Amino acid sequence: MGEETRKFPQEKLAVYAAVESACEDVGTNNTFLGRFSVDQDATLLLSELFYRKLEEASQDLEAFACHGKRTNINLDDVKLLFRKNPKIIESLKAMEESEEKEKPTAKRKAKEAEIDS
Repeated sequence: MGEETRKFPQEKLAVYAAVESACEDVGTNNTFLGRFSVDQDATLLLSELFYRKLEEASQDLEAFACHGKRTNINLDDVKLLFRKNPKIIESLKAMEESEEKEKPTAKRKAKEAEIDS
């Protein structure tokens, strides 16, 4: 664990804790293979893999926003990141549709307030 551990120790620890918890949960509640445990070395390797994937994803999202001349990451950037995973794209579209249903009422109320003024 080199310089990146010193830069983001809390993030790495959080990823490790999440991976450790997931491994424990899967090992305990697995009905297909039965109970098993995950070696600490395997947990460390998995957490490092996830951490690197998260770093890569965050860099990609930042690049997408920068390419669009924006400082904030938006839903289109996230869709672009997961473009090769249709199930995640479906979930993102469903979230977007539910947000769009909520927005018109707020806009309508604002327009009504302007008309009344």
